[in-house]
Amino acid sequence: MPSVLLGAVESGGRPVYQVTVCTAAPNVLAASGGIGVVVDRGLEVVAAADTVIVPSTGRSARRRVGRAGGAAGGGRGGQAHRVDL
Repeated sequence: MPSVLLGAVESGGRPVYQVTVCTAAPNVLAASGGIGVVVDRGLEVVAAADTVIVPSTGRSARRRVGRAGGAAGGGRGGQAHRVDL
């Protein structure tokens, strides 16, 4: 999980990254091993991000997703394409 890896990076005793986890529908999300992960931030936080990491779902899927809060993206009609590998 990016928050575990990047949240531990320090320089001069200070954190290098501020990691925020978000989802399209804030809720308790199922994770492997039968655990749940509470994600209470929505996609509006993406607009202020310098770096966005989108982990794979483990399934090969191609779908259209809307742009979140004016975040950079392309595609037709204000939509970006996302491909999970």
